[in-house]
Amino acid sequence: MSITQVWNACEVLENLSPLLQGDLPNLVVFLDVDQTLISPISGNAFPILEAFKKDHKKNPLFRQILGCWRKQRQCKLLDPSWPTIIKTLQEKSVSVHGLTRIDIGSIGPIPSMQQWRWQELNSLGITLSPLSKATPSRLGRGAFYKGIFLTGFGSKSEVISKYTSYLGLQEKSLRVVFVDDRASELLAMQQWCTAQNISFTGFHFCSSHIPQEIPHLLKLQKHILVTHQRWVEDTEAEQEYSSFPQKCRECGQLYEQDRL
Repeated sequence: MSITQVWNACEVLENLSPLLQGDLPNLVVFLDVDQTLISPISGNAFPILEAFKKDHKKNPLFRQILGCWRKQRQCKLLDPSWPTIIKTLQEKSVSVHGLTRIDIGSIGPIPSMQQWRWQELNSLGITLSPLSKATPSRLGRGAFYKGIFLTGFGSKSEVISKYTSYLGLQEKSLRVVFVDDRASELLAMQQWCTAQNISFTGFHFCSSHIPQEIPHLLKLQKHILVTHQRWVEDTEAEQEYSSFPQKCRECGQLYEQDRL
């Protein structure tokens, strides 16, 4: 049982190389999505999302606004080599799945979060491993869709526990490899694997390419999203802030008076 800090996708593959010997390596890889595989191009995207989550009960349009934000925001690969690394593992007969803490079903203008998440990854060149056709799309509070496990209201380890038999973790004595940017998620998965007597290797992904927060744009971007259900990326927000500084300050004050 080990957790290793890595800074890019190639380090993950390098550390796994001793486990990839032979024709059929006995491991399955789970990759966290947000801030590991991909990231919004805006440094303010997640601070705003966290603000929404904290005060969501105060705004009846929370799910509509959240759906608009997810649908409109742009994303990028945190490491451009991820698609190649994933393909390399798959060519060595290793199953590679996404594991994401995200809603299931519809939210605002998005009819299916499962399909939306898959399309987002697919558009960036990421193709994850399927399971057999007999695998249920929903089990407990989680779901599986085209290579991606979604937690819904459950934890990551809880979702994997429901799909253990379909993954063949214990029957095939597979080692769980988990890559995540949050140490708490890695520790929780490690504890679950220990309890199930499943071998575990974790990688704490610490990318230096995560966009930095731009504090002076936060109020403006929040206000436009809440008022008009429109997300503006940092570049556009910066242009508006520069052109209309007084207007932006007023937007911020309005938002502070009408917080989510």
